[in-house]
Formats: sequence, structure tokens, C-alpha cells
Amino acid sequence: MELGSREIEIIKMILEHKIMTVSQIADAIGLSDKTVSHSLKKIQSALQNEEVKLVRKQSVGVYFEGSKQDILAMLQNHKQISVPSNKEERVRFLCFAILSMDMHWTMQELADMVYVSLTTLEKDMIEVEEILDYYRIHIKKFVVRDQLS
Repeated sequence: MELGSREIEIIKMILEHKIMTVSQIADAIGLSDKTVSHSLKKIQSALQNEEVKLVRKQSVGVYFEGSKQDILAMLQNHKQISVPSNKEERVRFLCFAILSMDMHWTMQELADMVYVSLTTLEKDMIEVEEILDYYRIHIKKFVVRDQLS
């Protein structure tokens, strides 16, 4: 399971406060309780094979069992690629990805890379193109049609 920046932010917040409710986390980072719960599930899944455990107790809150050093070491050793979790992160990721590619790519390949729909990607690409245009970098677009024999 991949940890995105949202999950890392939640981990750091819990480490700082020792114990927090889902609502406190949601209020602090401006998300819904449901979104925070989803992120907590991702964190629990990522910690399955670790010495550190994320504990969620009704009427108590969310906290870690394990040493703070183990948690920080786990974060530093976590080698999985973070998937952008919001539009700003996706646009930044796409800019760097496009600039580092040395071949053509399809919109579907980019959408798959950031786990969004083509519609969402098309909206993000408007901002990507604006950013690249500022630096006088232009994306050359062309339509490829599959030819069937």
C-alpha cells in the first residue's frame, strides 16, 4: 500500500499530539471524517508488517503503539512511491514527469500514472500547460489512430 502526502501528514500529526480523534485530524487538515478514515485505513495497511501499529479506539482516538523512533525510521525507510493525493500535487508531479520523459506518451498512460480519470487528467493538464508555457515549453499534441489490418 502506498502512502501519499496526506497519510504522511496524518502520521506526523498523530506523532506530535500523541492521540487524536478522527474529527480533530479532519478539522486540522480540512478534510471530512470519511476521508481521514480512508487515509487511516491506508496507514494501517502500510504498517501491517511493521513493528509499529496504528490503533483506533472508539471514544478514545487514534494513536501509535511502538516507539517514535521506530515510526520515524519506518517513514524514512518506506521506499514506495507516493501517489499524488490532490490536484496541486498531481499538477506538480505531471510537470516533472513530462519533463523527464524522453518519448511520447498517451493521456491514458498519464491518467494511469496518477490514478485519475481521463476527464480529471484533462483538467489538470490545463494547469500543467500553463506552467510549462510560462517557461516557454510547449507540449506537442497529436492524435494516433490504431490501424487494424
